[in-house]
Amino acid sequence: YNLLSLINDLVELAKLENGNAKDVSASVNPKNFIEDLLKVLSDRIDRNKIEFMIDVDDTVNKQIKIDSQKLRYILTNIISTSLRQMESGKITISVSMPASNKLNFKINDTSSGIPSSKLKDFFKPFAPFDLGSNKVTGATGLGLTLSKKYIEFLNGSIEVGSTIGK
Repeated sequence: YNLLSLINDLVELAKLENGNAKDVSASVNPKNFIEDLLKVLSDRIDRNKIEFMIDVDDTVNKQIKIDSQKLRYILTNIISTSLRQMESGKITISVSMPASNKLNFKINDTSSGIPSSKLKDFFKPFAPFDLGSNKVTGATGLGLTLSKKYIEFLNGSIEVGSTIGK
């Protein structure tokens, strides 16, 4: 499975870099979308140790048009990275749509944090293997890189912040 994931990620990166990627937008309910995604992810975690919170602001339309396949990939990779950094705690997913009329996702977790010296490399290929945690398993090392490229392809932006111990 990991080899197939790695090959798929490489193909997608190549498409993005060559300008061959396609935006396949569809109408999606953001809250339902996230709830469905978390149901899939919850199979991989101990629900007694990890708590998910979802906060969708009233500013978010009930239906949005977005490439749901790319959004699913992005959120799955970012949430999975949070899960790999923690054994127990809480992951909060907040969604808003500020005046810029762009969908804004904020994902907070209660992990021990990532050293500030590692943040500049967060979206570089294979960086998750060196984030200061020995818990990284089942990752190809390209998920965060491809997630960032997808976000940029969809005219978005992403940033990461972390404080050790908070």
